[in-house]
Amino acid sequence: MEEVHTYSSETGVWSQRTSEWSSDEALSVYASGAFVNGMLHFNVTHFDDIDQELIVAVDGEGNKRRIISGLDNSSDVVFVGQSQGQLHYMSQHRDNTRQMTELSIWALQDYGTEEWVLKHSASFLRLFGRTSCQVEHDYSVVAIHPDHNMIFFVQHWDLKLKSYDMDTKEVCTLRTLKVGRQNILPYVPYFTESSAFASKH
Repeated sequence: MEEVHTYSSETGVWSQRTSEWSSDEALSVYASGAFVNGMLHFNVTHFDDIDQELIVAVDGEGNKRRIISGLDNSSDVVFVGQSQGQLHYMSQHRDNTRQMTELSIWALQDYGTEEWVLKHSASFLRLFGRTSCQVEHDYSVVAIHPDHNMIFFVQHWDLKLKSYDMDTKEVCTLRTLKVGRQNILPYVPYFTESSAFASKH
């Protein structure tokens, strides 16, 4: 039996409940997630007659509230995030030889109609200097800038943390990490003061 554990910053209490997820659904371990429109969104692979990539929105109790389809299922989702008020996902694409050669960034243009728009594509040759790469083995996308057209990723073979500006198409090395394959969690400021935190002042 699967369970969902949630934490409320208002009450300071953890709760648990039986999950409504089915055995033919798998949560992506590397695609991250995004908080948009009051719900948490993350990537799920649905195993039925054909593997289907979906983005699922859940509420604060872990209940599924919405399933967003329309993703490009000819590719693998490698990241889900929020930028400039829109839900985004990134996917890696294969060429005719089945090699992963390109990263594409998609934005949910209309939340109501689930209209995805291709925002940008960049070859792995531009990003990594290699014609083919594989998520988790060669790289990990760790964040998308909340206000700008910029992504951040780790290049695993030399532990470089890099940024890529979609507007200028510039790749910058930010620093060399001391340890590899670690989870990097971006800092996102939270400006709305919680009643739980307010009571502690």
